[in-house]
Amino acid sequence: MSAANTSGFRARRPSVVAAVFGVVFLGVYVWLVLKQGDVGVAWFYVVLVLAAIGCSVATAVTRSWVSAAVASVLFAVCMILGLASIGILLLPATVLAIIALSFSRTDRAKPGTTTSP
Repeated sequence: MSAANTSGFRARRPSVVAAVFGVVFLGVYVWLVLKQGDVGVAWFYVVLVLAAIGCSVATAVTRSWVSAAVASVLFAVCMILGLASIGILLLPATVLAIIALSFSRTDRAKPGTTTSP
């Protein structure tokens, strides 16, 4: 296994776990909102978290640093937006997405090396 393949594999694990944390968070969020009764679910917030989950899954599949960066930013924004309620539960997903970003960035070609098409 080459170094690029190993770092790509290391990027896969945290991004998958971040996606799982995101799914669990969404379940808890929707359950709590529906339990409160007449308060509606903030669907824009659900869509933002779903986008972060999708980017985490894309990072696991493609090992792209761009999708890892987008997932990190989206999880962080969702965590900040929900900080007044249960947004802090997204902290592990945010940290894991940043870890996946750091591993996926090592997959890029090093300066001075060439890649074959």
